[in-house]
Amino acid sequence: MNDSQFRLTRSAFAKSISKTIGSVKQAMRRGNYRDQYVVCNGQYFFRPQEALRENQDYNPGTPTITKRKINRGNHEKAHYPNEAFRQHNELKKLISLQKKVSPEVANEYVIGFDQWKEEHNKKIQRQVQKSMSLNVKNYGGFIKNSSGYIDIQTPWRPLEPKVEDEYDRAMKEAEDDPSFWKKYY
Repeated sequence: MNDSQFRLTRSAFAKSISKTIGSVKQAMRRGNYRDQYVVCNGQYFFRPQEALRENQDYNPGTPTITKRKINRGNHEKAHYPNEAFRQHNELKKLISLQKKVSPEVANEYVIGFDQWKEEHNKKIQRQVQKSMSLNVKNYGGFIKNSSGYIDIQTPWRPLEPKVEDEYDRAMKEAEDDPSFWKKYY
């Protein structure tokens, strides 16, 4: 490499490629422009960029706007974020069908579908209730007989019985001896 090729300072290089000095520094930190600069006495010198080809239309001042491609028509296999979007789309399809089919015919289809859906839901409920009645599990709990729940009560007692000390023994002896409680005058 010939050092005479590297004659632009960092600011002049940034101006030649229509960028700011800060963006050129960031690009250098990321590893860009490795082959295009040398360091001499703590200063960066850049090689001038190659000129653009003649047939390229490059104008850094006006960005080109690309039109977003809109996906239209994938209603059956679409990934809706929630059920309401899917139902809304189906309603729109039904309305478009009603324009092609008379309202009476469309109404008959809707009523028939509602009846089928209601019967189908009842059938599923019966299956679920049948499977639940077969799989009754006893995980414990209250004991129940024909008259209701059995109420079992036990007296409270401490977990660890208290050890009697001499005060408790003296009180017990005093209870047994009635003369102890007489008045002394």
